[in-house]
Amino acid sequence: MKIASDLCAVSAFSAGFIGAWYWLRASRIFPVSLSARLGLTEPGDPVSSINDQLAGQIMAMTDSAELNMKAAVCTAIAVVLGTAGNLLNAWPIWPFSN
Repeated sequence: MKIASDLCAVSAFSAGFIGAWYWLRASRIFPVSLSARLGLTEPGDPVSSINDQLAGQIMAMTDSAELNMKAAVCTAIAVVLGTAGNLLNAWPIWPFSN
């Protein structure tokens, strides 16, 4: 059981580290106008310029949300693996202690 417990601990650490890396990446996404993202010139009229900026904001939020979702899944996996490791480590005294 010691090997399984250690394996769960290492896996939980790895999953937690990957989740933290995804959250770091999500926090570093900054909105850029759609035309700048595509390498085009910015539109001249004000309405198109505002729409261009809003499209860039929406794309940045979408990218950040996808990274946050991956980070949350990795963190959930880390919690499950950590719990499993702790239960395996306590196996001789749990659940049939006298």
